[in-house]
Amino acid sequence: MAFTRILGPGIHTASNINSHNIKSTGIITAVSFVGDGAGLTGIASTDNIITGTAATFNTYAVDINAGMTVAGVSSFTGAISGTTANFSGNVTVGGVLTYEDVKNVDSVGLGTFREGIFLPDEKKAEFGNAAGSGDLQIYHSPSNSHNSFIKHTGSGALKIAADHFRFRNAADNKNILNGIESDAVTLYFNGLEKLKTTSTGAILPGVGVLQGASQTGIQSGGVQIGAGITQLNFIGTGNTFAVNGTTVDISIQGGGGTGAGGTWSTYTAGIATNKSIGVHTSSLDDNDLQGIGASSIDTTITVTVGTDTVGGQSTGVFYLDGVEKPALFELNKRHTYTFDQSDNSNEVYGGANHPLMFSLGPGGDHNSHGHYITGVTYKLDGVNKTMAQYVSGFNAATVRQVVWTIPADAPALLYYWCHHHTGQGNSFAVSNGMAKGMYISNGMIIHDNTLNDNHYIGTAFNGLMAGPVTINGNLFIDGNYVVV
Repeated sequence: MAFTRILGPGIHTASNINSHNIKSTGIITAVSFVGDGAGLTGIASTDNIITGTAATFNTYAVDINAGMTVAGVSSFTGAISGTTANFSGNVTVGGVLTYEDVKNVDSVGLGTFREGIFLPDEKKAEFGNAAGSGDLQIYHSPSNSHNSFIKHTGSGALKIAADHFRFRNAADNKNILNGIESDAVTLYFNGLEKLKTTSTGAILPGVGVLQGASQTGIQSGGVQIGAGITQLNFIGTGNTFAVNGTTVDISIQGGGGTGAGGTWSTYTAGIATNKSIGVHTSSLDDNDLQGIGASSIDTTITVTVGTDTVGGQSTGVFYLDGVEKPALFELNKRHTYTFDQSDNSNEVYGGANHPLMFSLGPGGDHNSHGHYITGVTYKLDGVNKTMAQYVSGFNAATVRQVVWTIPADAPALLYYWCHHHTGQGNSFAVSNGMAKGMYISNGMIIHDNTLNDNHYIGTAFNGLMAGPVTINGNLFIDGNYVVV
């Protein structure tokens, strides 16, 4: 249907057509429609409005129940309320997107956070297992001394894999630990290297190399000093262990504290060894050298009975380690000695047996000096026996031993003898090694000193004692000497 304007007689198409109502069953097409549309009626709410330009709704609320298709960009200056929103493309939020009451966000894709992720105190980033009990948890806890945690609670191990691994301080200006694959692992103190591993051991900066037999090595037996290392310094001023060629020098000045315990517990320094030791001291008195000797040092002395080359006694005499009836046989307090009488000569020599005994005086019971049994244990075939059982079962046993741990208060002079025969034994010189019972070898010069307790100047001594020397106790001298 088309309209034409009639001006007078005929039909005219120019200018406007003014009319109250136009009713049409077809399509009305015009270049434009003028008006705000307030008078439009009969448009169902389910119908679509299709427009080629942007539609602006700025007066009333818009209620769309059947859906709205927008081909361009929609701008909303107020709030949008809804129960469900589905987006098949991208959603861009230029401001802050706030979830006031949202408990969970479920995404099947990746979440990208361009400015980072922030979690409040005590809130955890959890991985694995279930929410609230993640196998791996990362969080900060002000209630736990403001500590931060990386906690692995699941099965398996927490693995941190890297070719180069480094722990730094919070200021990121000092190393704590640095590890490189197939290379060194280095430990630091206050940013300074203190230990660095190598392919053969480790390096202690300022101390040495801990590795092969030719270098310094920490072993089960202690510290070995080798090539390139001449001295070890220990805690306490003047405490050193030095090597000079084939000479080893030990300097001990104590430096406070206590000793290793036991019989050493009251001393501030000490040396434990079962080898010979030479000691240089500023004065030869008991206060300089104390506690030398320990019960942990065990010595076996072979006892046999043989010919009396001096007196011709038919029952023979005792031989100690092959020496005939030695006088002043040297023993040390706190040491343990096993006098082994298993040799057949102890059972049959001269047609009798010869159980070994000790006493305070020569000949023991034979001269009314009785027995010395402090620290003495008698054994037959490894079983402890009384002295009487040792004597009565002597011949029937294969292994016969007298084990003696000499007490610290033992007399300086004791005697050994045969239970059945006189004249078969001799004497012991008992001392504290170089503590209270000094053994002096050739060439020792003693002067202006007081020697307390008993002392033994050893076999074939050829030396000089320059006075005045005060001796509180017994002095045993075997050899030539001059007192000036």
